[in-house]
Amino acid sequence: NTMFLSLPPVIIKVDVQVLRKFSMIQICTSSLKKRFYAPIFSSTTLFVFLVYFSTIVVSFLVAYYSHGLWLKESSYREQPRVKFLNTMFLSLQGYDGSWQNPMEIAYRWTE
Repeated sequence: NTMFLSLPPVIIKVDVQVLRKFSMIQICTSSLKKRFYAPIFSSTTLFVFLVYFSTIVVSFLVAYYSHGLWLKESSYREQPRVKFLNTMFLSLQGYDGSWQNPMEIAYRWTE
């Protein structure tokens, strides 16, 4: 798999595999992957199961107790405390005869 290129004074030997390597673009690489195994009934398996289970349960609890993570629309109603004080307030608003100056008459009456 070698190819000879001849130039006028010099002959250069080029490896075809090297040419192919440099003419390609690297698309994807993967690292060395290590896998670890443990028996099914071991403390490690129990720990991994508890971590997976708590991840799922905690996310559901957060979503439930936050009353919807992202509210798009919400309303709130409130009932005011009303206490009758036997008092009357009368307010009259208007303009004078020339419609230029605003006027207000206020009257408060208590029993």
